[in-house]
Amino acid sequence: MMKQESVLSRSFAIFNYALLGLMALLAILPFYYIILVSFTPISVYNANTIMLYPKGFSVEGFLHILQSKSIPRSLLNSVWLSVSGVFLYLALNILTAYPLAEKSLIGRKQIQLMITFTMIFSGGIVPLFIVVHLLGLYNSWWAVLLPGAVSAWSVIIFRSFFATISDEMKESARIDGSGEWRILASIVLPVCKPLIATFVVLFSVSIWNAYFTPLLFLDDIKKWPIQVILQQMLATNDDGSGEIIAMPSEMLKMSVTVVATVPILAIYPFMQKYFTQGLMIGSVKG
Repeated sequence: MMKQESVLSRSFAIFNYALLGLMALLAILPFYYIILVSFTPISVYNANTIMLYPKGFSVEGFLHILQSKSIPRSLLNSVWLSVSGVFLYLALNILTAYPLAEKSLIGRKQIQLMITFTMIFSGGIVPLFIVVHLLGLYNSWWAVLLPGAVSAWSVIIFRSFFATISDEMKESARIDGSGEWRILASIVLPVCKPLIATFVVLFSVSIWNAYFTPLLFLDDIKKWPIQVILQQMLATNDDGSGEIIAMPSEMLKMSVTVVATVPILAIYPFMQKYFTQGLMIGSVKG
């Protein structure tokens, strides 16, 4: 009986490893193809419709990126939007969630219901566009950052974690004369560093990869982030500067994709140890 269980468990483990290996391979293949094409010479790329392994080496696509006016500028725009957006998103979500964790807050359940309601229903693009115009935010970076700054899911996660912090700790701090800002800064935020680190990754990836909102609200080409430039290249074979690209658009798109992906990938290794812990920590208590 033990031998049969051992064979079954070993077979199950082999099946799991094979399935996970296949899924990992399917996830890696697109990145492999992007890197392969981006470093392929133009002559080799034009002569081969399908490439499974490197055939030559070239950095022509990356040289074109350095010579372009719009691509380096759009990368700086993406960095600016991501850094400022992460601070803005964290501040607004934390300041929204912290009072909701207090059971003494008047109208707490009603406010939570309204926040949860937005997870199911939204006004849509047209009302959002009208509001942005009426507020005078159109063609500004505020129009890109503010509409998605506070999300119901983020508020719920932060509120759930804040609710697990001992009321006795906060009460003792209040007795010592600490105000709510001091309690938040000195007691609450140091405890939730893993959760904050997790949301730094989530928010930065979300802002960095966004292209529809900047495309909708930014009319000035000089303010476009890198994802809008990629979309422009995909649609018109133009990098946003109005100049005709003298190389296959597919190669340039792959090169820009590599450049656009590396900065956001560089964040994850520094936050990896907090990521799993941070995702689980907010769901301890609902």
